[in-house]
Amino acid sequence: MVKAVDGKIAGFKPQTRNGNKHTQRGMGMLEASMRQYGYVSPMTAAADGEIIDGSARIETSANVFGDDAIVVHHDGTKPIIMVRDDIPSADTPEARAISMAANRISQVNLDFDAEVILGDLQAGVDLSQFWRQDELDELLADLQPKNIEPAITETAYREQYGVIVICQDEAEQEAVYNQLSAEGLTCKVVVT
Repeated sequence: MVKAVDGKIAGFKPQTRNGNKHTQRGMGMLEASMRQYGYVSPMTAAADGEIIDGSARIETSANVFGDDAIVVHHDGTKPIIMVRDDIPSADTPEARAISMAANRISQVNLDFDAEVILGDLQAGVDLSQFWRQDELDELLADLQPKNIEPAITETAYREQYGVIVICQDEAEQEAVYNQLSAEGLTCKVVVT
């Protein structure tokens, strides 16, 4: 089932827990690109109207295009292709510029939110197809305590982030794991 209807941008909202914080420069590039080239990449929303892909675009769209939108309802079983009838071929300078802008804006406007990613991991989201373990460890390193005592005694840390502890060696790993397990906590303890 695919159904396109006229809708309103105000009926949608950016993702509450977005793993990309975006950058000021990237958001500026996105708005400039939208003003110059029009709307290029569709957003994806859940049935409740929360955007799950395209939060930066929803935040910028109303400023550039107003509140009117084309809304496509579908079940994800077929690709949806947007055809820009105003661009005669992919070989035009405008089409080439749009392609470059889309890729460069994606690169510049990416700022991973380590807290959101850690929360997703703790909620059981499998991110292994997107990051190697060493990459995740590096991304999350600033959120992890650097010694045993704070990891074991800091209740506020546990309440906010749960119990994932990165240790400096196997001896520390074993000590932390034993302590947390004795407290009845499910934990993941890794060595960097």
